Amino acid sequence: MAILALFCLLSGCESKTKTAPEPGIIAASAELPDKPLRIVSLAPNITEILFALGAGERVVAVTRFCDFPTEVKELPKIGGVVDPDVENIAAQRPDLVIGVTSGGDPGVTRALDTLEIPYAFLKMETLEETFQGILTISKLVGAEASGKSLHDDMRARIEKITARKSPHQHKTLVVFGHKPIVGAGPGTFAHDLIELAGGQNVLADYPQAYPTLDIETVIKLNPDRILDITMQEEGSADFWAPFEKIEAVHSGNVYRSADPALMRPGPRLVESLQIFGMAIHGKHTAH
Repeated sequence: MAILALFCLLSGCESKTKTAPEPGIIAASAELPDKPLRIVSLAPNITEILFALGAGERVVAVTRFCDFPTEVKELPKIGGVVDPDVENIAAQRPDLVIGVTSGGDPGVTRALDTLEIPYAFLKMETLEETFQGILTISKLVGAEASGKSLHDDMRARIEKITARKSPHQHKTLVVFGHKPIVGAGPGTFAHDLIELAGGQNVLADYPQAYPTLDIETVIKLNPDRILDITMQEEGSADFWAPFEKIEAVHSGNVYRSADPALMRPGPRLVESLQIFGMAIHGKHTAH
C-alpha cells in the first residue's frame, strides 16, 4: 500500500476526475486525468496521433515499434504492442496510458488497475474509427481544438483525393505478410482505403478482417492489382515472381512497399491513400 501511495503521489493520481466514457474507448480505468502530463503510448499510431496533436512533449515512453516522428526514437521503450512490460510502464510514472484494443491484453489492464495507473484502450481498425479515435484522444489529453483541426484537415484532403479517382475499379489485394499470406478484409482501414482509391477489394466478402490465405486461393481470386506492404524482414522481394497465373503478377501490377505508415491508422492515412491510388491505377513491377 505504501508503494501504491508513493506511486500515486509521483504520478499525480489526485488529478483523475473524468469518469464518462468517450466514443471509441473499449476499455478504460474508472477515472481519467483532465490533462495528463506523462503519457505512455502502447501503439505506433497512438504515438503519431499524440505528436500530431501537439502533445508529443508529454509522451514519456513508447513501444519498440514506434519510429515516427523521429524524436520518439530517443524515448524509453516499454516493450511491444502485444507484450508491453507493465513494470517498465510503471517506472515511467505515467498519469495516462493509451493503447489500442487489437494489441490489448486483459492482463495488462488488470495490472494497470492494480497499480492505479489510468488507461484507455481504443478500437481503431477502420477509417471512421480512426477519425473518431483522433477526436477521442484529443479529449483525453486536453487538446480538443488540435484534434478537431487534424480531423477536419484529414477529411478535407481525403475528399479532395477521392473526387479525382478513376471510375475503373481494379480487383485489388492488399497483403500484410507472406508466411502466411495475410490479406486485408472488411472492417479494416486498408479495405476502406482500397475503396476510396477506386479499387475493389477481392476479400470484401470474407468473414475475417485479416484472413490467412494460401497461394492457391490468391490464384483463384486473381487480383489484377496487389499492394504488398509486408515488412522487409518478413518478406521476400521476389515472392510473387513464380505466380504468373495471377493477373497482377503477369501484368506487372504488384506494388511493394515496406513503409510502416501503410499499416497504421493515424495521421498519415492521407499519404497512405495516395500510395493506394498510385498502386491501383499505376503500373508497377515487384521489386
